[in-house]
Amino acid sequence: MTSPDHYRIAEQFAEEAYNELRHDDEAGATALAAIAQVHASLAIAEAIRGVRSTGGGSRTGAKTSVVPSEFPGPDPVTGRPRVKQKNPRPGRG
Repeated sequence: MTSPDHYRIAEQFAEEAYNELRHDDEAGATALAAIAQVHASLAIAEAIRGVRSTGGGSRTGAKTSVVPSEFPGPDPVTGRPRVKQKNPRPGRG
């Protein structure tokens, strides 16, 4: 199932949850909202997997990592050793 498929299903379950809530079925609405949230999470995960596998999001064509540089070991996406980066936000380490 693709990211747009999961997103579409998440929207459908969210709408059904809203309708159940309007009809005072809080338990049904909660269950449907939980299913919607799962599909929304799967949509995001599938989108990230697609970016990682294609190396998308980089104008240079180089693979970029979504893993913070604080984690030890080589970068899991590129396999290259990590380079300590300066924190661009003042007052944060």
